[in-house]
Amino acid sequence: MREIAEQLGITKAALYYHFESKDAIVTSLFDGLLRALDELLDAAAGQPPSAQRSSDLLGGWLALTAGQALPVIRFAAANQTVLRTALSTGREGATQRFERATQLMLRPDASLSDRLRVRTALLAGHVTVLAARGTDAEDADILTSALSAAASLTAGLFPAPMLPDVTGHT
Repeated sequence: MREIAEQLGITKAALYYHFESKDAIVTSLFDGLLRALDELLDAAAGQPPSAQRSSDLLGGWLALTAGQALPVIRFAAANQTVLRTALSTGREGATQRFERATQLMLRPDASLSDRLRVRTALLAGHVTVLAARGTDAEDADILTSALSAAASLTAGLFPAPMLPDVTGHT
């Protein structure tokens, strides 16, 4: 908890005021990420199936997992024991969202090979964060590499994923 407080620039007492343990911090961080993934999946489910929907969903997923949630993923990678404890609480978790994303991106009759390619592309953000450990890669490098890996994996299935335009500009 001391290290976390130092990284946040607050006192340990202030951190304990809001969170009773590292587990509580991780749970809170991942709950936020899971809510954001739910919103992304719900938005995709509200659109008719198309190659563009698949591309947009993958781009949004990577923007969350290798972009916005990069500090959460880094924290989890550095605290594996705490992460396992936090994720073993029995709540519906990332696995269900992962499966739902795959189903939204592919036709029901998609081949096993295509399903595995999409699943691997969904993991590109996490894997790139782990691969970047011990390098001088900056956040933008990690996100760019994750997008490139995902595009390679899904080539021929749908257009290359791009980051969502959060500014409202086209």
